[in-house]
Amino acid sequence: MPGGGSVHAVRYGHALTGVVEHPMKPGYSSRTYVQGGRVMYARVYRQNTFQRYGHAFSYERLVPAIAFNTAYYEWAARPWSAPVNYRWRWDSEPWHRAYGNDFTPYASYSSLDEWLTDYVVSQNLRNAYDNWQAENAPVQQQPTAQSAGSATPEGPRPYWDTPDDGQRPYWEEQPDKSGSSDDKSVPTQPKSPKKHQTTPNSTAPQSRPSGEDAPPVLTGQVKAQLNEQIKLQLAERQNPAMSAGAEDLPDSLKPGHTLFRVNTPLDVPAKVSGQNCSLRANDYIERTGDMDQNGMVPVKVKVGGAFDCAIGMTTRVSVNDLEAMESEQQQALTDALLAASKNMGGDRGLPQAPATAPVLLAAGQTTPTPNATRTLGQLQ
Repeated sequence: MPGGGSVHAVRYGHALTGVVEHPMKPGYSSRTYVQGGRVMYARVYRQNTFQRYGHAFSYERLVPAIAFNTAYYEWAARPWSAPVNYRWRWDSEPWHRAYGNDFTPYASYSSLDEWLTDYVVSQNLRNAYDNWQAENAPVQQQPTAQSAGSATPEGPRPYWDTPDDGQRPYWEEQPDKSGSSDDKSVPTQPKSPKKHQTTPNSTAPQSRPSGEDAPPVLTGQVKAQLNEQIKLQLAERQNPAMSAGAEDLPDSLKPGHTLFRVNTPLDVPAKVSGQNCSLRANDYIERTGDMDQNGMVPVKVKVGGAFDCAIGMTTRVSVNDLEAMESEQQQALTDALLAASKNMGGDRGLPQAPATAPVLLAAGQTTPTPNATRTLGQLQ
């Protein structure tokens, strides 16, 4: 970096997509996420340790950039006096044309946690479509060390000052029909997505993903589990004392935190000794026990695609990988709460909640790494 220091960069797929990380202060780092050559957002992570089996284990946890008043969290989990019908505006969005038949939102909403669940699922599907589209777009010349600095897109506007229609994450500056959003954690074992063949004269990506590339269907049972986990997270946020006794323990190992969405491709041990299988983004795994002495956690595959680890298979993942999934789920809930706050009152569709203004948290504030696309462009 200019002035000293170094960055850690991970690039995956054949698009200009990846993560660039630089240190901030002892124990803290800033990660800039780039999708298809576009800087999406930056986040702060903190290095943590906890004691088990007589020695220390390390993991990284997302440092939130905003929070809400306790009254909002309490209201979000409280049943409404009457069900609310909400009309989602998904019909014109490409992701819904591709995956709409695989997603059934609640018929009506009896509390905000149900709306939050549908929002989280819809954003996961939208991000999956955007990632597929960026990966299958015509390959363009990557930035060189001389030219990439000037080609770096500007970072997103601060989300607390960004209009939101309730459908798009706060980090997007302008609606973009092509879409571009990125999985949100540094992959510890990155695996390049499948590259698709195109004709020499191809100038546009396929209009729809193949069945192999589409995210697996989320069953009603797993969606109900996701809703229960969102309720638990809301309860923990309104009652921090619930987990204060185990402050350094990873959230992913705490009671009730059992369902996790895979956010980056990950190879894990398969049933056959010495062989691995792949977990892809939008697969779901369930924690079935506690961490062992090697820092590995037993899990069972709950949702997976035809070419992923088989549904029902038991395997194990590292506590750091599991905590990365936990951090993403916590961030997804914050995004959903922010989106909900912009769809309340009057004819917006949702009842008005109290204390919906976000509070900025100083420890979670950061800006994108300068020339992040240039850094990724230098990687092969």
